[in-house]
Amino acid sequence: MFLDLTMPVMDGFSVLKSLPVRNFNTTIIVLSADVQLTAMERCLALGADYFLSKPFDNDELTKLSQHLGLVFDSDTFITSDTHLVHDPIESMRELANIALGRGAAIISDHLGDFIKMPLPNVAFMKSSDLSMAIADIRNGNGSELIAITQRFVGGGIHGEALVELHGKDIHLFGDKLGFSQTDEYKNEVVIDIANLMVSSFLVALSEQIAIPFSVRQTIVLEEYMNLHHTHCDAQTFFYH
Repeated sequence: MFLDLTMPVMDGFSVLKSLPVRNFNTTIIVLSADVQLTAMERCLALGADYFLSKPFDNDELTKLSQHLGLVFDSDTFITSDTHLVHDPIESMRELANIALGRGAAIISDHLGDFIKMPLPNVAFMKSSDLSMAIADIRNGNGSELIAITQRFVGGGIHGEALVELHGKDIHLFGDKLGFSQTDEYKNEVVIDIANLMVSSFLVALSEQIAIPFSVRQTIVLEEYMNLHHTHCDAQTFFYH
């Protein structure tokens, strides 16, 4: 059985817990982008025999297949996923899934705890959707929300990473990651957490597409919008 971990409805861990479903032994090979050490250990503890990380190494998979006595027909064996090639959304979702897994592994190693990985939601976003998201941030929906934005460029790609942190224990989370806040009126911990999340994701993404990214300065969105709003009001008052 080749088993993924991050799946809808029932994840790979739930599948492992439900086995055996038949009265015969099943060799289980977990093939996942979730490369947290705790995830690997959890899989093996639940009965998995092997763990291969995405993107997997062809030679490693071939050796394992030979060891297990699996034979592939070279005439029918598909070496590339044509579905991903012709569907940019699916392709980007898989790239994002791997990049998120790498980032989660880095944070998990710092925390010494398991991070539950969701399926990445990848879609085209209209400017109106982005405007609504920024309006929600500005209006403070949920109150326990801090938004950080960070620009990145490289290889003709211009991107903006938007990180939203929710909850009361953000600074406690930062302490566990080894970040300390030196000024109560600034968001050093929040910025450090966002930097870690964005940089770990972009490094893994850039490795997959072979395009290095240059990352710009991190901005706490609420502070930037308030400052920009003040400047706009001052300019409007001056000109009128």
